[in-house]
Amino acid sequence: MCIISFRRSYFGPTMSSDAPRLDLIGRVSGSLQPGALYILLDLRSADLNDTTFHWALYLHKSNGLHPKGYKYHIKTLGEGWIADHGPLSGVTKSFLLVCLVRIAHDIPASQYEGLARLITLADDHINDGAITCRVWTLSALERLRGARFIQDDADVEGLEREVKRIGNNYRAGAVQNEQPRPIVDLY
Repeated sequence: MCIISFRRSYFGPTMSSDAPRLDLIGRVSGSLQPGALYILLDLRSADLNDTTFHWALYLHKSNGLHPKGYKYHIKTLGEGWIADHGPLSGVTKSFLLVCLVRIAHDIPASQYEGLARLITLADDHINDGAITCRVWTLSALERLRGARFIQDDADVEGLEREVKRIGNNYRAGAVQNEQPRPIVDLY
């Protein structure tokens, strides 16, 4: 397990000799935690100079022989966007996955439905303006922050910068299909 230096806050990177490659906050762990919410970043291209990602949210529900969770995201369809939410198993084996960044933990199963409602609240309006999967994900995070599913003092813009930095540090590994894909804890 590789430890990356971190502070109590999401945003205030420190450099440590324990993490020579990365200037990140968080800890790289090897396993998904049931009841945890992750930002999922996928490659959009194999170009190492492309610093954009496909953004999604992933709620991990159970471990075991076939780990399971639920992926929330929007994707393009022709000139517009469609919601494409659904169950997902084997998320860490996804061919385009760059990394998973844990942003919330210990969400009781009794709150999964409320969490899903908040995440998908604006789905009827995804074609009303300038939307992207990143903007949709960040808007969902704002709603989750307001409902205290994620850290109340979390600055979503700062979180976005940190997640982009994490993703760009792991982009080359994803392009080369290095396994396992990193799971980074940010709290």
